[in-house]
Amino acid sequence: MLNPANNLMIKQLLSEKYEKLLSSFQLICLEADQLIFRPHETIQYVFFPVSAIIAMQIDISDGSSVDIVLIGKEGMVGSGVMGGNQNFSRARVRFAGFAYKLPLSVFLSELAQDSAFLKIWMATTRQMILQIAMPTVCSSKHNN
Repeated sequence: MLNPANNLMIKQLLSEKYEKLLSSFQLICLEADQLIFRPHETIQYVFFPVSAIIAMQIDISDGSSVDIVLIGKEGMVGSGVMGGNQNFSRARVRFAGFAYKLPLSVFLSELAQDSAFLKIWMATTRQMILQIAMPTVCSSKHNN
């Protein structure tokens, strides 16, 4: 049975925090190619995939976009809002499945009040940054 703790980031929460947030999570079904948000769009929710895989994409000047990271049950989508409530990238569902969404206001409030939750978010964000950086590292070491 699906529950928010199927997401590995949420699974790390202390039971008191998990119980506090449980009523704020909403399970949603995501379809392949569904657009969750666009660059510079005001974000209302962050998403914690439990079976879906979501691509974060960056627009290129020729009008196309490229996937920079894939996020599944190990992380969350919407972490780019930390400088405000606008994301810098596009989020598009690559593989259909389920995710839990949490209102951005609840997420930001809990991060501000709970250093343990903040550390979980920071570790998850660090892993995402490493995943984004790997193609650059590889291309600098393995020139064609």
